[in-house]
Amino acid sequence: MAKKKKVIVKASEEELEEEAKKKKAAKRVVKERVKGKRTKKAKKADQKESKESTEEDTETTSEDIDSLSIDEVMEDMDVFEEGEPSELEREMMASEAQFEEEIQEERIYNVPLAREFMKAPKWKRSKKAMTALKDFVIRHMKPEALYIDPEVNSRMWENGIKNPPRKLRIRVTKSVEGLVRVFLP
Repeated sequence: MAKKKKVIVKASEEELEEEAKKKKAAKRVVKERVKGKRTKKAKKADQKESKESTEEDTETTSEDIDSLSIDEVMEDMDVFEEGEPSELEREMMASEAQFEEEIQEERIYNVPLAREFMKAPKWKRSKKAMTALKDFVIRHMKPEALYIDPEVNSRMWENGIKNPPRKLRIRVTKSVEGLVRVFLP
């Protein structure tokens, strides 16, 4: 068997510096992508596209504006208002109808959460704060069923799992059937 010879290619210092610069630039681009940053070239391209699109949108002339009469505009608005509601509007009306119930009592509380969540390790604090909130509402309102609004949940988790709010101001309503709802005021 013949031995393979190793070939050593000597590169000039300039070529090595260029390769090092390319590697650094590639690493920087990867880091920016991971962080969600955009490069200057990409930002400039986006700005040019947005300018072109706005110029195309604003090509209405004064003649077009003058040709419209107030009566025509009002008729168009009436048709728009009297039209059938969209899916989103129907969902909103259904959710509002869902909450139309007879409220027995309504209270506003400042719930001290830090007292409880400081007992838990850092990586469980927001979870512990949610249980503290539930326990507080159960202790004060004696519900048969409890509903916490998603806005309250998002406010609780806003700063991550390690840093929930120390106090939270809430509005609590209790219906005749014993259903308790927790909202932000």
